[in-house]
Amino acid sequence: MNVVVINASPRKKGNTAKLCKKVVDGAMDNGANVEFINLYSYDFKGCMSCFACHLKKNLKNPLCFWRDDLKEILKTCLKLMQ
Repeated sequence: MNVVVINASPRKKGNTAKLCKKVVDGAMDNGANVEFINLYSYDFKGCMSCFACHLKKNLKNPLCFWRDDLKEILKTCLKLMQ
């Protein structure tokens, strides 16, 4: 089993991060392959609603057109889903 845990809180050591760590520990204890991501360590803008990802009609590689650090996170998620 593959698990991606994303901490979307700007506080890397706050309550949300502590909760995420518990999820990571529990998943690893049950044999899961876990990828932990602190979202605020990356430089990204968020969705620009350009719909380029939809216009490509590429369902096997539905990545954002804009080049930022979020693309790497999306690639990681897609890889683990396969």
